[in-house]
Amino acid sequence: MTNVLVVDDEEGFQTLLGDVLGQAGHTVVTARTGQEGLARLAERPFDLLLVDQRLPGLSGLEFLDHYRSAGHRAPVIVMTAFAEVPLVVSAMRLGAADFLIKPFGLDTLLPVVARCLRPPAAAS
Repeated sequence: MTNVLVVDDEEGFQTLLGDVLGQAGHTVVTARTGQEGLARLAERPFDLLLVDQRLPGLSGLEFLDHYRSAGHRAPVIVMTAFAEVPLVVSAMRLGAADFLIKPFGLDTLLPVVARCLRPPAAAS
């Protein structure tokens, strides 16, 4: 069982992601702001994070920067409805594992989550 943190300010979207990921066997914790997400990280470790780019206060990229600067290494999937190339490049430079453009189908979500949770292949 994996622990997933969903940081998104849309309550209905949080609920939907929580339901889908929960049915897939994940334990889901939610946060509505980047600051609240950082507080959740202080409470327990997570195996995967899904973070919206547009959050009140701390943006998704600012959250990701704080997260990586604190030494956390779990994969982070950045979600946004505003997928501009500079944003995607910045997210990847900050260590995002993947990027989902809203709205995305739930049939897209689970394979991305599974891929991000897969252990890296051993070097030969």
